Amino acid sequence: MRAFTILALSATLAACAAPKPTNIVAGEACYRCKRPIVQAEYAAEQVQPNGLGSKFRTVHCMATWIAQQREPVDGQYYVTDFARRRFIKAERASFVRVVINPNTMERDFIAFADADAAAEAARANQATVVAWADVLEMGRAQPVGGN
Repeated sequence: MRAFTILALSATLAACAAPKPTNIVAGEACYRCKRPIVQAEYAAEQVQPNGLGSKFRTVHCMATWIAQQREPVDGQYYVTDFARRRFIKAERASFVRVVINPNTMERDFIAFADADAAAEAARANQATVVAWADVLEMGRAQPVGGN
């Protein structure tokens, strides 16, 4: 009986845990623009309360998608920490706009959990560090191409 109670409690706690993003694999299609995700270190993901996730090629692509929604979308937004290659919540990240494709000179954001790492990347790329609110504003003001 005690084992059943512990098992039931564990299942209940697991069900209450916040949904987490899944690994993004190069070649998956971006939810917004349908282009392939080529480099996972630039990728982002929106995770709904039910655990379903929408994967985006870049941070700016996700910000553009958010700006295009008529109603706020429930869930959490995650970006890839460029230094550690793992997801972090977008609102806790520091962002630097850099050239992500030297062949096309495409620019987008890289994200950092550590503000000092973001400041170093900004210095190296002659850029500035911005917050998630700034990235969202750019998604509204300067949407990226695609569908």
